Amino acid sequence: PEQEMIRSTRYPRCMTLRLDPRMDDDLDELAYDLRLSRAGTIRRILGHAIAEAPEQTAANKIFQSRVAQL
Repeated sequence: PEQEMIRSTRYPRCMTLRLDPRMDDDLDELAYDLRLSRAGTIRRILGHAIAEAPEQTAANKIFQSRVAQL
């Protein structure tokens, strides 16, 4: 019997990541060090990157305006 895919209500998005072998090994090591699954590690990394993005964007705009003034 075919199993029907169930959409998670906790994680409404799904992605496929294509990692080169070195990145794959690094992900395994990081996940082990953090005591998380590979998916949990990726979610944590993405969460931090998304949270820091507005701050980085603001810093980049300030830098670009200073360079333009030179």
